[in-house]
Amino acid sequence: MGDDFENPVFTNIPVNIVVGTDTGLPAATVIWNPPSASDNSNSTVIVTSSQNPGDSFLIGSSIVTYTATDKFANTETAQFDITVMDTENPIINDIPNDITQSADPGVTTSAVTWLPPTAMDNSGQHYLTSSHLPGDLFSIGDTKVAYTANDDAGNSIIADFIVSIKDTEAPVLVGIPDDIYANTTTGQWAAAVTWLEPNATDNAGSPTVTSTHTPGDVFIIGETMVNYTASDVAGNIAREFFLVIIIELDTDPTS
Repeated sequence: MGDDFENPVFTNIPVNIVVGTDTGLPAATVIWNPPSASDNSNSTVIVTSSQNPGDSFLIGSSIVTYTATDKFANTETAQFDITVMDTENPIINDIPNDITQSADPGVTTSAVTWLPPTAMDNSGQHYLTSSHLPGDLFSIGDTKVAYTANDDAGNSIIADFIVSIKDTEAPVLVGIPDDIYANTTTGQWAAAVTWLEPNATDNAGSPTVTSTHTPGDVFIIGETMVNYTASDVAGNIAREFFLVIIIELDTDPTS
């Protein structure tokens, strides 16, 4: 029998394979149909490989090499690529529930704190960023706080919660008059009374002030309560009053 210098021949070499990672893992289990090899000598060909169907492959590209050897030590190799892509989004854990609190006294903001969430990713590499940080000042109204987790493959996920700052502070009426005493004129049962109107301040803008009476109104003999009300856009209300006391002529107001 002569020497054989011809290499074995492979058939049915797999095409390159691209798969996504298994859930929660930085790798994927990959299955393929192994190639076969034959030789001109019609003798048994020994086929070995660097990896086998069902093996686990890490994220990235791997080369699978098959080697066929005949009894004359002639060899042939065949290769194909397995690419494992990370297609799984990171996971954000412990995102806070929505937070509601009142504005700090005298201002329209409040510092809000919370326990930051954490993130994890099947690849082991992730980056967590946020639109706001614990301890930031938030204005009256609703603000969305968003956390974004990214991994090296460009997968990302966003989780958010709402910070609601409420205006619960009532306006303050300033300059409410003391009780006012006035006399009627002879033969009259009432008198016109005037005063400096109060104003109002509020932590969140200019409140609306209303009253049951206005300066220059006519008041009948006896006591009349004059009520002032200040309200803001959040519905907070402050109320104050004073008395107008009309006394018949010649009656001592202090008696």
